[in-house]
Amino acid sequence: MQDLIGIRATVDFVFKVLFGDRKNADLLIDLLNAVLQPKDRIVEAVILNPFNLKKFARGKVSVVDVKASDDNGKWYIIEVQTTLPVGLRNRQVYYLSSLYQSQLLESDGYDELRPAIGICFLTEALFAKETPGHTRFELHDPQHKLSLGDQLSLHFVELSKYNFEVESLHNAGRFEQWVFFLNRAHQHSESQLRKLLPDPIFQKAIGVLTMISRKPAMRMQYDDRAKEELDRRCAIADTRKAIADARQEGLTAGEAIGEASGEARGKAIGMIVTLEQVLGLPASDSRQLSEMDLSDLEKLAAKLQRRLAKRS
Repeated sequence: MQDLIGIRATVDFVFKVLFGDRKNADLLIDLLNAVLQPKDRIVEAVILNPFNLKKFARGKVSVVDVKASDDNGKWYIIEVQTTLPVGLRNRQVYYLSSLYQSQLLESDGYDELRPAIGICFLTEALFAKETPGHTRFELHDPQHKLSLGDQLSLHFVELSKYNFEVESLHNAGRFEQWVFFLNRAHQHSESQLRKLLPDPIFQKAIGVLTMISRKPAMRMQYDDRAKEELDRRCAIADTRKAIADARQEGLTAGEAIGEASGEARGKAIGMIVTLEQVLGLPASDSRQLSEMDLSDLEKLAAKLQRRLAKRS
């Protein structure tokens, strides 16, 4: 049996090497065209924060995203997420907004701002399972069917919602081929991948994975990042379990207190009890909670939620 390539393209280190190295700008351009399918195809792109292995190995660079601009004047921020941290949606909006406003120099006018596009690849489902795997968000008024244009556009690609069979790859579109590569390249040998994805772009991308697997320094960096990723997933899973256990206890306590004070108050109290348990805080006095106004209960619950988000 041939050795599997064993390098996950969704590990942030690998993703940055694939699409954040200036030598691989053609891979980034192809990926952008596949996901966005723009009316005017992207021909050239400049990577604004190029990957540097030496700086990364010395801990002088954080592997988070790839920033680029294209020949049509558009700006991009592309990243991969293998976990669903608290506040992910807000974080993506914040990053995209920061990219948009960072274009302006002191003497520039607002009319010089160019569209900013964010693309986030996710290995877990962010939205309900029945929604499409590729979703796009823009600034518009759905009631009156008015739009502020394409100045801000945020894409989520939920890789776990796609399951392409290898037999169908030769008839698949470019987007589907990239999804397969990101999802399942590590499950095949180099020779298998080269047969499944014969296009020169993918041949080059397969070569990048092979290089990482064979160069000791790069393999070490990959193993370290993959381990960190696994630790993050385990920590999040433990937190979710703790929240689920505490929520049940909190709801029970909240219902007992809230029977005499209304359903909304009971839910708010249950949330407070749950969050205090998850955060490891001393439990609030049940009598004091039962005497608080609903608005004060909701403010306390919101404060505890922000504290949990910061800790996460």
